[in-house]
Amino acid sequence: MSVLVEAGRETGRPAAPVLGSAPPPELRIDGAGLAALLARDEATVVDLSLSRDYLKAHIPGAWFAIRSRLARALATIPLRGTLVLTSEDGVLAGLAAAEAQALVDTPVHVLDGGNAAWLAAGHALTADDPRMADDAIDTWLKPYERSKDTTKAMQDYLSWEVDLLGAHRARRLSAVYAAAAVSGPTTRAARHMPGLTPRSHPLAKNVLRERWPRGASPVGAKISTFRVPDAVQRERSEAVRRCSGPSRRWCA
Repeated sequence: MSVLVEAGRETGRPAAPVLGSAPPPELRIDGAGLAALLARDEATVVDLSLSRDYLKAHIPGAWFAIRSRLARALATIPLRGTLVLTSEDGVLAGLAAAEAQALVDTPVHVLDGGNAAWLAAGHALTADDPRMADDAIDTWLKPYERSKDTTKAMQDYLSWEVDLLGAHRARRLSAVYAAAAVSGPTTRAARHMPGLTPRSHPLAKNVLRERWPRGASPVGAKISTFRVPDAVQRERSEAVRRCSGPSRRWCA
């Protein structure tokens, strides 16, 4: 193993293969050509980059669109002159060229090399004046990456994490109550949590009803003789509340 590691010549990740044909040379346009069209107000740029990358930096005046929803986006964009598609490195834009040609009547070109080549040629990218032709649903933006109301986004995220923890505890309690309902308070699960009254839990009620339809619980009267400690009662009530609220999908 050590010999192979020392003899290896890899310096990074292998290039990911792209499935699809590159656009023909006549559809490609370089940075200088696009800059000339924009200076004459004869081009509409549509950026197919990830929304996160688009909001950080895009060609001035470019519209954001999602490749899989390109038809929807183009229907909302006021096209002017030549339609020029771009993306981070131009690959995705090239794959969408044929589709764009079938959707519009204007000439279609692809920025050769994408935004990276545009920037390398000395042209500017900006984060100002984002033009969203589609919702940014292609990627989940972290709360501090949102364009507005980041405080509320952070609060919503923290609330989601707290609910996730509560739902996990609720599922564990449900399993304990169900085990106690089936085998009685003498089960191992019940012994670890003394004072359980499993018949009061919704999941335990379902188990009892399915196993003993006439209500003849094998646990018998001994269940009602257990006194539920206040801490366990509060935890059980909180679990039931969470399972009946917005997080109930985690309690199935």
